[in-house]
Amino acid sequence: MIRDPNSIEEFLNNIRKWVRDVAIPNEDRVAELHEVPQDLVVQMQEMGYFGWGVPEEFGGSDLTTEELVLAAFELSYCATAFRAYVGSNTGIGSASRQSPRNRFVLRYVRSPLECSRVYPVFGTPNNT
Repeated sequence: MIRDPNSIEEFLNNIRKWVRDVAIPNEDRVAELHEVPQDLVVQMQEMGYFGWGVPEEFGGSDLTTEELVLAAFELSYCATAFRAYVGSNTGIGSASRQSPRNRFVLRYVRSPLECSRVYPVFGTPNNT
């Protein structure tokens, strides 16, 4: 469900522009480094790309499923590495807003690299 057609269109246009102007021109760099360069990660972070599926109360965009899919489609026009980088937190806060995971959601949205050591333990028997 799209809640505000004008807002989502502006949001998608911003993603399109970033993909066209920044991501696609840097695809060779990503291939050469075998990772998304830190300066591009920072740009994605500043644009809110790491919080699309995270509830607003935890610092995310709280996109609906349809809005999230449309955003992912736009990001999919460039190298898969960009979408994969952003998608690693899709839905992290959506299953249960009171789960232990949500203690880390706001920190993750603000700094995915800081929390990259923490994220893999979620879902293990000791940390669910």
